[in-house]
Amino acid sequence: GSYDACQGGCMAAKFFTGLPLDGPDPECVSGHGEHALSSAGAAPRPSMDHSKPVRLTVKARRSPVLVTHHSGGSPS
Repeated sequence: GSYDACQGGCMAAKFFTGLPLDGPDPECVSGHGEHALSSAGAAPRPSMDHSKPVRLTVKARRSPVLVTHHSGGSPS
């Protein structure tokens, strides 16, 4: 079944729904997830900001080059 395939569930699903990490996974443990979700607390909040600033360099754009195409005979 589904439980055998995932070996206990998706840790991310448990974390973001506020379920204990050793509890049932609401996505794959049939019949147990709804009860666990109704008794779960709020999803955990990070203790600090893990984002990092990224420096971007914007290069100046070059002017477009006009290309013309002559069809037919030789150009005059």
